[in-house]
Amino acid sequence: MKIDKAEVVAVRIELGVDRASLTRRRYENWRRLLMEGWSLEAVADVYGVKPNSVKLGLWNNGRFSLMEARKQSLRSQQALLKDEKDRFGW
Repeated sequence: MKIDKAEVVAVRIELGVDRASLTRRRYENWRRLLMEGWSLEAVADVYGVKPNSVKLGLWNNGRFSLMEARKQSLRSQQALLKDEKDRFGW
Protein backbone atom coordinates (compact mmCIF):
# COMPACT_ATOMS: atom_id res chain seq x y z
CA MET A 1 0.00 0.00 0.00
CA LYS A 2 1.63 3.22 -1.13
CA ILE A 3 0.42 6.68 -0.26
CA ASP A 4 0.17 9.00 -3.26
CA LYS A 5 1.38 12.53 -2.47
CA ALA A 6 -1.18 14.19 -4.76
CA GLU A 7 -4.02 12.40 -2.98
CA VAL A 8 -2.66 13.48 0.41
CA VAL A 9 -2.51 17.11 -0.73
CA ALA A 10 -6.06 16.97 -2.13
CA VAL A 11 -7.50 15.43 1.04
CA ARG A 12 -5.47 17.79 3.25
CA ILE A 13 -6.85 20.84 1.42
CA GLU A 14 -10.38 19.43 1.45
CA LEU A 15 -10.25 18.84 5.21
CA GLY A 16 -8.48 22.12 5.94
CA VAL A 17 -5.45 20.50 7.57
CA ASP A 18 -2.25 22.53 7.46
CA ARG A 19 1.03 21.03 6.28
CA ALA A 20 2.71 21.25 9.71
CA SER A 21 -0.06 19.18 11.33
CA LEU A 22 0.19 16.59 8.59
CA THR A 23 3.97 16.40 8.94
CA ARG A 24 3.72 16.04 12.71
CA ARG A 25 1.16 13.26 12.29
CA ARG A 26 3.41 11.49 9.75
CA TYR A 27 6.29 11.46 12.24
CA GLU A 28 3.96 10.16 14.96
CA ASN A 29 2.87 7.32 12.65
CA TRP A 30 6.47 6.49 11.75
CA ARG A 31 7.36 6.32 15.45
CA ARG A 32 4.36 4.12 16.22
CA LEU A 33 5.07 1.72 13.36
CA LEU A 34 8.73 1.40 14.30
CA MET A 35 7.81 0.82 17.96
CA GLU A 36 5.42 -1.92 16.82
CA GLY A 37 8.31 -3.70 15.14
CA TRP A 38 8.03 -2.57 11.51
CA SER A 39 11.34 -2.37 9.70
CA LEU A 40 12.70 0.98 8.62
CA GLU A 41 12.49 -0.19 5.00
CA ALA A 42 8.82 -1.18 5.34
CA VAL A 43 7.84 2.20 6.78
CA ALA A 44 9.80 4.00 4.07
CA ASP A 45 8.17 1.88 1.35
CA VAL A 46 4.65 2.66 2.57
CA TYR A 47 5.37 6.40 2.53
CA GLY A 48 7.37 6.33 -0.71
CA VAL A 49 10.53 7.74 0.83
CA LYS A 50 14.04 6.44 1.43
CA PRO A 51 14.75 4.62 4.72
CA ASN A 52 17.38 7.21 5.56
CA SER A 53 14.74 9.95 5.17
CA VAL A 54 12.61 8.26 7.84
CA LYS A 55 15.57 7.85 10.17
CA LEU A 56 16.85 11.41 9.76
CA GLY A 57 13.38 12.93 9.85
CA LEU A 58 12.58 11.29 13.17
CA TRP A 59 15.95 12.17 14.65
CA ASN A 60 15.79 15.81 13.55
CA ASN A 61 12.19 16.22 14.73
CA GLY A 62 12.30 14.84 18.22
CA ARG A 63 15.58 12.99 18.69
CA PHE A 64 13.87 9.63 18.08
CA SER A 65 16.38 6.79 18.42
CA LEU A 66 15.94 3.82 16.11
CA MET A 67 17.92 1.65 18.54
CA GLU A 68 15.53 2.57 21.34
CA ALA A 69 12.57 1.74 19.09
CA ARG A 70 14.02 -1.70 18.39
CA LYS A 71 14.57 -2.32 22.11
CA GLN A 72 10.99 -1.22 22.90
CA SER A 73 9.61 -3.41 20.11
CA LEU A 74 11.53 -6.41 21.45
CA ARG A 75 10.28 -5.76 24.99
CA SER A 76 6.69 -5.50 23.73
CA GLN A 77 6.98 -8.74 21.76
CA GLN A 78 8.50 -10.54 24.76
CA ALA A 79 5.70 -9.30 27.03
CA LEU A 80 3.10 -10.47 24.52
CA LEU A 81 4.75 -13.88 24.28
CA LYS A 82 4.85 -14.14 28.09
CA ASP A 83 1.14 -13.27 28.29
CA GLU A 84 0.35 -15.96 25.71
CA LYS A 85 2.44 -18.53 27.58
CA ASP A 86 0.66 -17.69 30.84
CA ARG A 87 -2.72 -17.85 29.15
CA PHE A 88 -2.07 -21.32 27.77
CA GLY A 89 -0.11 -22.56 30.78
CA TRP A 90 3.11 -23.32 28.91
